[in-house]
Amino acid sequence: RRHTRCSRDWSSDVCSSDLFPYPFKDNSVDAIFSSHFVEHLDGIERMKFFDECYRILKPGGVMRLMHPYYKSVRAVQDPTHKWPPISENSYFYWDKKWRQSNKLDHYPIKCDFEFNIYYLWQDPNVPNKNEETRMFMIDKYWNVVADMVVDMKKR
Repeated sequence: RRHTRCSRDWSSDVCSSDLFPYPFKDNSVDAIFSSHFVEHLDGIERMKFFDECYRILKPGGVMRLMHPYYKSVRAVQDPTHKWPPISENSYFYWDKKWRQSNKLDHYPIKCDFEFNIYYLWQDPNVPNKNEETRMFMIDKYWNVVADMVVDMKKR
């Protein structure tokens, strides 16, 4: 088992968007964890990042990402975060069937992931509210969610 940190700032075991292809064989990695990295990539770099993660993950391999929620002050205050901000809908682009059914298969994206999204709440009272209230708050208000946690599985 090898642990590799993916960041532009750390000095050892670095995996950044500048290092594609990553130093792993195709279908050789069981799991990837990325914390507060993808928001520092622009849209084109993100496409390359997700394709590269897809290339190195074994079939059925998993990836967990954490990043600021797009309607959080944490997402927009950092001048190193790149456009576009990452929302729930961003993850549909990493699903091949969704791209095909929406006639977006002309995008230079090869990966095919299924995904589940979870929230880390900014306000500690929100988790105690019912599902309908939480979803209303996420939709209508800023700074309800601090971070998104997304679990992805290679198809």
